Formats: sequence, structure tokens, C-alpha cells
Amino acid sequence: MSTAAAADCEAPAGRLVAHLAAGVLVVDQQHVLRFANPAACEMLALKAADIGRPLAAGRLPPPLAEVIARTSDCGREHWLDALPVAAPPGFAAGVHAACDGEWVIVELYPSTVSAEERQSRERWARLEADALVFQGLCHDLRNPLGSLRGAAQLLEHEGDEYRRREYLELIFQQADRIAALIDRFGQPQVTGSTFNFHLLIDEVITECRAAWVSENQPPPEIRRDYDPSLPAVSGERPLIAQLLTHLLSNAHAAGAGQITITTRIAPQSRLPDNDGQSALVLEIADDGEGVPPALADKLFLPLVSGRQNGSGLGLALSQRIARRHRGLLEYLPRPAGACFRLLLPLGQDREWAEF
Repeated sequence: MSTAAAADCEAPAGRLVAHLAAGVLVVDQQHVLRFANPAACEMLALKAADIGRPLAAGRLPPPLAEVIARTSDCGREHWLDALPVAAPPGFAAGVHAACDGEWVIVELYPSTVSAEERQSRERWARLEADALVFQGLCHDLRNPLGSLRGAAQLLEHEGDEYRRREYLELIFQQADRIAALIDRFGQPQVTGSTFNFHLLIDEVITECRAAWVSENQPPPEIRRDYDPSLPAVSGERPLIAQLLTHLLSNAHAAGAGQITITTRIAPQSRLPDNDGQSALVLEIADDGEGVPPALADKLFLPLVSGRQNGSGLGLALSQRIARRHRGLLEYLPRPAGACFRLLLPLGQDREWAEF
């Protein structure tokens, strides 16, 4: 903590905060925990050694760490109705996070949500998650089926033997992809692997182009700006391919004439679960219609879409896939078009979150 901040904690106001029944946390712009009063330490089972450590060290419950990160990034207040805490047993705290200059101030107070209501909400959330996965399966079958149909149509009129083999290979790939989607629906815990991220992007581009051509829609120009130093990525390859397909399909549906795909390495990421280590940064920018300002804060919620015929599932599923890999998907406003940024932690030894 800075000298000024430390002095504040010794002032009368600081001593008053120390005796509050409500928990109080102070986090700086680097997402480092700088202050926690005794009530907060008891609620969250924090120790003195946790003060001065980044949130990425896993000292706070993930929902609380995410609320703090969102508050710091956008500067707006955020709330949680019921955060389960360590003490008292069975107790849930309400959370209010607000940004005050260079600090995020967090208040933990007794929640007005009863234990029975909290359990009911959790059950409802699980049901919604199950429904979202089922809807996502239906949503994700559309692209490979479109590619299959397009390849079959091209194969029907193609006389060149080499091109025929190319279309047959595409059919086999998409059939395997459909089988993998169905298998993942029954067994959502997929084993991660290490793979070439740029090669995966190129494969997804080829699949998307085939689907667009089969629907008689002109494919946009796609520009690549790859970082050649990017190492192999560890993750669930089919899920990452699904995320990339969503982002490219959204750009195409928005009328993009040009899509720019950029990759780079962030030496120190601000991902909550990455402990400040390096991360892959992928940005997909387009010159399409863009995102209506009214939807900017709701883009990653299920059933939210800016298109009349949109399902509102693609970005919600994409965010779940990013979080499954301890990463984050963000929308970056632009004067024209749209840009989405994917952050994924680099490193092979990693535990995946629940999908």
C-alpha cells in the first residue's frame, strides 16, 4: 500500500472502518489487495499475508474477483446479491463495489437473500446452464452442416480430381466435427491438448468461407496479423474452434467487408486467475454494422442479439468457453464496426474451470 493509503488506515476514519461489522476491501488499479478490515478477513478467511498480493493469486472467491475486475475496468458500480462466505457458516454477503479514482472500494454486508432463495437461484442457474448448452449444440451444428452442404454442391460439379479430394476431405472434417460436438454434449469434460493457434485460426477461416459460399453469400476479405513468436497454446481445441467460429460468423452477419485478425503476447495479463503471467491476445476487428450502444453492456448475456434473426447464444457460449480456459472475452467499442478481444493464459499446466 502507498504511504498515503497506509496513513489513511491509521487515521480515525481508518480505525472506524476496522471496527465495522461490514467487510471492507480496497483494491488498486493493478488488482492488488491493499486493505481488508477484520470483518472482511473473517468473512473471506483472509490472512495478513494476503494483503499486498494480486487477486490472481486466488485469495478471493471467483465471483467477487470478477466483480472487482469489472468495476476497475469500466469505472462503474457493481453488485452481487448473495456471495457465500467462509464465516459465519451458511452466511451469504451482499457485495457493492465502486471505483474511487485509483482504488476499488468493496463493501460486504448481510445479504437480504435467504438461504432457501439462494439455493433456489442456484438450482435455476444450473437449469439455465443446461438449457444453454443444449441450445448451443443446436446453434453450433449449423456451421458444419452448412460446410457439408456447400462441399457436396461443389463436389457435384467439380471435374478436377485434386479439387474433388479437397472437398471430400472437407466433408470428412465437418462430419468429424459434428460427431465431436455430439460427444461433448454427452461428456462436457474434454481433455486439453497443445496445438498451433494460428493453424487453428486458418482451419476455422476455411470452414467459415465454405459455409458462406454454400449459402451464396460473398465472404469478406480476411487479413491476418500474426505474432510469429506465439508459442503453442494449451486448451480444448474443439471449444476454441467453436469460439473462433462464433466471432467470425458474427462479423460476417454484421455485413463486414473486411475482417482483421491479430495475435500477440501480453507479457503481464490482468486475468483474475493468471497471477500476472503472460497471455495470448487475439483481436478480431471488422468494418460491419457494429454493436448498438444499448447492447454493449449486455452482449455476453444469453438471448441478447442485435440482429432480428440472431439467436443471442453465440457470444454467451463464447464467453463460457473463454472462462472455461481461465480466459476472458471482451468487446472493444470502435467508431465503426466492432472488435472482440480474447485473452487466454499461456502455459500447459493448467486446471480448467467447469464448462
